[in-house]
Amino acid sequence: MGSIMLRSFANHHGIKWPADVACLVDGEPVTWAEIRKTRRERQERIMRWKRRCDPPRIVPCYIWAFCVPGWIYGGWHCYVVTLCQGETQEQPVNFGRGGRFATFKGPALAESIMREIPLGFLPLAENWERWVAEFAKRYPRRHPHDPRKAGSRVGWLVDGRRFCLAKPKGAEA
Repeated sequence: MGSIMLRSFANHHGIKWPADVACLVDGEPVTWAEIRKTRRERQERIMRWKRRCDPPRIVPCYIWAFCVPGWIYGGWHCYVVTLCQGETQEQPVNFGRGGRFATFKGPALAESIMREIPLGFLPLAENWERWVAEFAKRYPRRHPHDPRKAGSRVGWLVDGRRFCLAKPKGAEA
């Protein structure tokens, strides 16, 4: 076990040290420059750790679009469905133009889906409803207990904000 003598202790007992010595560790002098250097190195190490960029989180998913008949929730709906920690998570997608769709994921995810699966419509909010209906026609999904018109397509969700049909390079799911 090492011994440390601080400068304040030495001054109190009348021991005179050179001006650049901060303390004695195991009888060896430690200078202020060495202390500043170790503090700087520690700060740089901490800042490197804080500024590091985590790789994007890429999750397998599928796009699920379906039509709800009726007037309350009637119309086309679109979800990105993922399997996270053994549970399916459904993330509603729309351009978020207000009304009941105001809490949905914004236009970035909807636009990336429209770009990745081109169906003859520009990726704009005005074309979203027509795009979803065309998506359900081209990629039909039949479920024995659900008679609604629906469509689905498998792909990858990158950081919860971008959809890709092909797995991005260097990605680990």
